[in-house]
Amino acid sequence: MKPWYCLILAVTLLLSAGSSSAMSVKLVSGDLKPLKTTSLVRVEYVYPADLRVGKMSELEYVAKKTREYNEKTPGRGDQWARMWVADRANHFHPKFEELMNRTFAGKKKDLRVASTADDPEYTLIVRLTWLEPGWHVGIAARPAFLDAEITLVRTADRGHP
Repeated sequence: MKPWYCLILAVTLLLSAGSSSAMSVKLVSGDLKPLKTTSLVRVEYVYPADLRVGKMSELEYVAKKTREYNEKTPGRGDQWARMWVADRANHFHPKFEELMNRTFAGKKKDLRVASTADDPEYTLIVRLTWLEPGWHVGIAARPAFLDAEITLVRTADRGHP
């Protein structure tokens, strides 16, 4: 049985190579009422095995890019593959939280999200479903895009309201 407070959002973030960005949110089910009673929400990130990067699986994408970079410069692809994973915590997570907090700042209800939040009442689970990494080559660029499902759950008891 789905709890009444279960919230699934399909989120499309437009992240450019610079600091500009945009976010589009579509409420699929549930409601946002639980967010009115709290000021801090934990964020957890999930990268599923079926994550798509462009038209490939993430595993295919990482293997292809690693091979291409290693062919040009031995070891560079292996370093790139390590950074592909490290960039999640180093860049994506902080940027996502910054944009969410900027969106909520100055509203009637001051709400803050953080992956380091201690013992909050609610947790947002961000599950990526599709990613387009984008690119930047001198004078031309294509921004990165991603789709994610976000579920709002009670931190202490994820199965009950």
